[in-house]
Amino acid sequence: MISKDDALLRMAMTQRRLIQFSLNGRLRVAEPHDYGIRNGVAQLLVYQIGGESASGGFPNWRWVTVSQMRDLEVLDPMFHGRAHAPPSWDRAFLHVEEES
Repeated sequence: MISKDDALLRMAMTQRRLIQFSLNGRLRVAEPHDYGIRNGVAQLLVYQIGGESASGGFPNWRWVTVSQMRDLEVLDPMFHGRAHAPPSWDRAFLHVEEES
């Protein structure tokens, strides 16, 4: 069964829309770029562009464990994609290519 968050992530990535979510009590705004199973856990590679972070400044690439995300929302603003090294996945679900 597909969870609500899984469906929202897939929609956001397909439509290239920003997402907002809470992680460890901090609000994040990010571009979702890669989604899949990594080390046996559903993870998302995002480019965080706003909100808060305990681990350093942004914009910056971040790994997010999907089960730890709270209050996920798909926002109206769109993004164009960014060049990055493709992650190594156990199983890849979606990838957003950089627009030329």
